[in-house]
Amino acid sequence: MCQLSFTLLYPQTHPASCSDLASVKSCTARSESFAMLPPGKQLAMKAEILETSIQPEEIGDITGNAPEYLKKAAVKWYKILGAFASTGYGHAIRRRIQVKEKICAKMVSELEILPDMCNAQGVLDQGCMTFLMDEGSAISLLLMKITEGGDEVIGVSQTFNMFFYQPVPGAGSKIRIVNRSVETDKDAGCCRSEIWDIARHRIIVSGAQVQMMASSPPSK
Repeated sequence: MCQLSFTLLYPQTHPASCSDLASVKSCTARSESFAMLPPGKQLAMKAEILETSIQPEEIGDITGNAPEYLKKAAVKWYKILGAFASTGYGHAIRRRIQVKEKICAKMVSELEILPDMCNAQGVLDQGCMTFLMDEGSAISLLLMKITEGGDEVIGVSQTFNMFFYQPVPGAGSKIRIVNRSVETDKDAGCCRSEIWDIARHRIIVSGAQVQMMASSPPSK
């Protein structure tokens, strides 16, 4: 087992998960122009996605006793994060992420490992593992905040401590990303995450992340 610890001191941007061809085209069209929009229009675009109806089939496979509005929020926020960029690392990966379970403070997602997620040795890259847990924990914490009546504003990473346990699987294997929100308040939150090899039922990596709200840009 090895440990990796790092601190992130910059706001993050994230591309999206779109469940069908029409929504992929819609998200891509939004993404290509998002970075060029002023902050006010970016907020308007986020509001537009939040107001968009989620079809029953988009949450039909999500199990768990969480209310329907939280399951819909999980799907919507993967789409919102995707509106920040249509290219770059992880854009195609996000489209393949499937939310499978939402129970209270726990959110579970699954996807198949493809070559774009692997390193030169042909196995799941550590950077990709970090990316998957980071975004999953961000959404999981946001859902807890929504449950507690907080603002629907996602945080940014401050610290992330990771432990690697087992040899990682390669392309063709399926993995499960488990995110458990521990605590959240107005300014910060903590989440624990794990990635499991589904076929072998063994944990590959776990991590604990602290998030904070992004600082407001300085006024001109």
